[in-house]
Amino acid sequence: MIRTITREPDGRISLDDYARICGFWQGRGSPPPRNVLPTLGVLVDDMACGFLYLDATGSGVAVMAWTATDPTASAIARGHAMLDVIEFLENEAAALNYHTVMCTHCHASFIRLFTRRGYASGDSGLVQLFKSLPAPDPLRL
Repeated sequence: MIRTITREPDGRISLDDYARICGFWQGRGSPPPRNVLPTLGVLVDDMACGFLYLDATGSGVAVMAWTATDPTASAIARGHAMLDVIEFLENEAAALNYHTVMCTHCHASFIRLFTRRGYASGDSGLVQLFKSLPAPDPLRL
């Protein structure tokens, strides 16, 4: 079953869905912080997830991010579920007139899956770096 992520009234992912996807990162690194996940996200069979950041500058490029699967599910089931995630998010991007979807990954199985879907490899050895910025000083506004 494919379903969009449930959202709280403030727009953040629901605590239940967030707890579910956090388990997908067990042994694979840290899950994304709840407040950085975009509003367009999908869960497939409660074993695969992915999110889509939509560029508002008119570039036509969307970024698929935070794709992950439940490590306790079988490899075949995870692969099928992730294909559904990718296809769903690609279709959403196309319906919103985005012409390109990009993503980054370090896991070989995901790279193979995306490559089979027609994604071309760019840089290798890519590392995602994040910095939380402080809230703006209201006196400087």
